[in-house]
Amino acid sequence: MSDIITVTLNPAYDLHYTISNFRPYKENIVETVLVESGGKGINISRALLNNKKDSIAFVILGRENSDKFEKTLQQWGLKYIPMYVPGKIRENITIHPKNDPETRICLDNFYLNNEKLEEFFEKMSDYIQKGTIVAFSGRIPRGITTSNVLSFLHKAKDAGALLAVDSCSFDIEALSILRPWLIKPNEQEIESLCKKTITSLEDALSAAKMLASVGIDNVIVSMGGKGAVYVGCGATYKATVPAITPISTIGAGDSTVAGFISGFVDGLTLADCLKRAIAFGTAACLTEGTLPPRPEDVARLIQEVTVTMVD
Repeated sequence: MSDIITVTLNPAYDLHYTISNFRPYKENIVETVLVESGGKGINISRALLNNKKDSIAFVILGRENSDKFEKTLQQWGLKYIPMYVPGKIRENITIHPKNDPETRICLDNFYLNNEKLEEFFEKMSDYIQKGTIVAFSGRIPRGITTSNVLSFLHKAKDAGALLAVDSCSFDIEALSILRPWLIKPNEQEIESLCKKTITSLEDALSAAKMLASVGIDNVIVSMGGKGAVYVGCGATYKATVPAITPISTIGAGDSTVAGFISGFVDGLTLADCLKRAIAFGTAACLTEGTLPPRPEDVARLIQEVTVTMVD
């Protein structure tokens, strides 16, 4: 049994290339290379682990190149339960210019089928009890459909799990059927979900209320430097974020989810759960690549987060 389970169906090797003066259409010299074992669920588990909170990461791995991935998880001391399928784990390439936004190049993963997904759930079901938080994050891999995954998540919910969903693979209709405990879309994702332009916290608040109205318990919309909003459980909040110079924003959303879950498991108020979520996400931006938030950064930044109740 575990209080927190993360699910990664679509893992990746995250390759981060630092280039001081990136020039499109020209030859560019890479100055530093950082290679990480990742995937959104793995990132959540890693952020939790780095801040003294245990979880179990359930992950599907392509057998052809899984050895290095697993060795890395073992070096971190991360608890994980793998399932193997034919094929390779994909690579995500991120180019980090010194003074320009990051550029990401994402490759496709192995194929998964519904039979393997069922087998995966059977493994996971032994670890779910009433109140276990199951964090499902990332895109759905090739070979299975949204309905396959919804069925998988419904089974987890029926077993007593609280579902935290951070995936662009579900539309508002699917979310209204699933009714997860938590979702955390960013600015672009909530625009896609609600089919409306989001330019301000007020816009985000309106969209979050729309999502909460379909039966989602907790809705957090992260807006980068603009802040974040929360709607759910009879409360509505706006949050400011500390001013920082980000090193890498990759994985910040995963850390935000980890922070909220961590606060909830610790019995914090909703406002303080949101504070911790923002501190986790902001602290993640102060590390290279997809490195997790450092506890000392979280402790410092949480003092700078302001959460205000909205009528």
